Amino acid sequence: MGLHEVESAIKRNIEAAAERKLEIARAQAARIVAAGTAQMTAERAHFDEQTRELLAALERRETGQASAHGKTVILEAQRAAITDTFAHSNELLNNLNPKARAALLTELIARAQRELPGIARIRVNQRDVDTARTSAPSGVTIIADASITAGLIAEDNAGDVRSELTYDTMLSAVRERELPVVAHMLFPDRNKRGVNDD
Repeated sequence: MGLHEVESAIKRNIEAAAERKLEIARAQAARIVAAGTAQMTAERAHFDEQTRELLAALERRETGQASAHGKTVILEAQRAAITDTFAHSNELLNNLNPKARAALLTELIARAQRELPGIARIRVNQRDVDTARTSAPSGVTIIADASITAGLIAEDNAGDVRSELTYDTMLSAVRERELPVVAHMLFPDRNKRGVNDD
């Protein structure tokens, strides 16, 4: 073999060794890319799962807050409806025709006499002074009191004992006593479910 042939053989051996090393490097690069892709896919799946869990938690929280807000709005509307119902009742009582108003005042004076024997004074609205004078027992002082829209306040001689029979006071007492009944009448569907059902 000549020098030229030896050089050619060395060159072929170097090229073949370089090609084997290049194939090994390509195979290693492919394994690294595959491993990186698998790791990235696993991390993406983990990230996607965490994102879904976070979104589900946020949705539950937002739904809970919306539900609580909705319940508050409904409760406030129910309270307003009940308040309006009693306000309307108070308005009706305060605007009775004079004959009905006088008859009711006469009944209230009789009730006050039963509750407070020895009435010395009766306080009424200016509109009711004449009726009170004709219905009250003799010797009872009738006083016009602008703070009373309707009804009366009866007092003993010392002013220590009172029987408060104003429409406002009586309606407040009825409201406290009858609130569950009125709520049931106004909101029958709510009462079927129960207070804590939703």
